Amino acid sequence: MKKILKSLFLGTVTFSSMYAAGNTLNVDDLNCLRVEKQFSEKYKNICLPSKKPENCSQESYDKLKSSIKECDFKILGSLRSAL
Repeated sequence: MKKILKSLFLGTVTFSSMYAAGNTLNVDDLNCLRVEKQFSEKYKNICLPSKKPENCSQESYDKLKSSIKECDFKILGSLRSAL
């Protein structure tokens, strides 16, 4: 239960900060985003894939690209395979 509440809180804070910055999110925008685990189960990052997902509109992708950082899974994956 504690994990669920923490996850909801972090998601709310992230989306609230994007809304406060003048960007409003719609359903198409949410289709563009990805949740990525970082280093453990505790930390999750909401990011934008470097390649536009199929169910994401080009307009939404372009709008989010200016305000949300891209996922850096390739770098982390490369580091993991090197170790």
